Amino acid sequence: GLVQKNTKFWNMSGIDVELGANGLELHAGTLESLLVGGITFGQPDGAVSAPAAGDGDAYVLYDNLSDTKKFVMKDSVPYLLLFTGSVRGLSEDAPVDFRGVRIGTVKGVSFRYLPNDPERRVPVLIQIDPGLITRLPKDSTEPAEHFIAAAVENGLRASLKTGSFLTGQMYVDLDFQKDAAPAKVVEIEGYHVLPTGGSSLSDLQDKAAALLDKLQALPLEETVKNAAEALAAIKATAADLNKTVSGYGENGALYQKLTETLRQLDETLESIRRLSGTIERKPNSLIFGKPGRVEPPKGSPPR
Repeated sequence: GLVQKNTKFWNMSGIDVELGANGLELHAGTLESLLVGGITFGQPDGAVSAPAAGDGDAYVLYDNLSDTKKFVMKDSVPYLLLFTGSVRGLSEDAPVDFRGVRIGTVKGVSFRYLPNDPERRVPVLIQIDPGLITRLPKDSTEPAEHFIAAAVENGLRASLKTGSFLTGQMYVDLDFQKDAAPAKVVEIEGYHVLPTGGSSLSDLQDKAAALLDKLQALPLEETVKNAAEALAAIKATAADLNKTVSGYGENGALYQKLTETLRQLDETLESIRRLSGTIERKPNSLIFGKPGRVEPPKGSPPR
């Protein structure tokens, strides 16, 4: 039948707009439902076929489609994450992923979780369901905690990632990091604390800062000075050659060879002049190169 055991019902009396770590989502019903209200139903994304609904079956009526998609955990355990950098963009209900698969939810971001931390790290409380990663006994949370503790000793770390560049929303990513410093799950003021690693944004900032440091460390002034000195020496050599050439007949082989040499020297001088001017105007062109000109499409009017 159309209605199955896992069918969900929700209100479609308006337009549902949601901004989250997955970007912008917009849902709207028919014009009639927008004007007079309505209820619709459907199967959850990725749901398998279920038995047909029976007489007397009751269903929850959700406020909107987004509520039907909210992540549900059966056996979750709380952990605290401590970040030294900014967590701007991370909000309550943000996903906690393990290699792209959601296994948990951010429950809150607040200094109240750890008010006496001398390092003033930003506490983030998460709930995760390790049973979504591996099969665990359901009698208690102890097997799940042992599983996470062993994973941490093998390099499991939490980091912040950008879920959507449009909204700037962040999410928590759990993954095994290579060359991670040894760490364990510790208990601080009643919370089990998972170790954290560098976020993608902070890593990008560090790489940009390192690149700028390398650029500033380049001996650009000395390079330009040496180029100017070499240019002056070549000019003097060219002048001497001009004087020497003037003493030979124009039709002689030596004259022809010297003339060709002078022409090549002139081209070299011009190249050095252009290089020197480029370095003085834009020192970072040694690293990033000279921006090229983009040819306009065929048929476009000339500029």
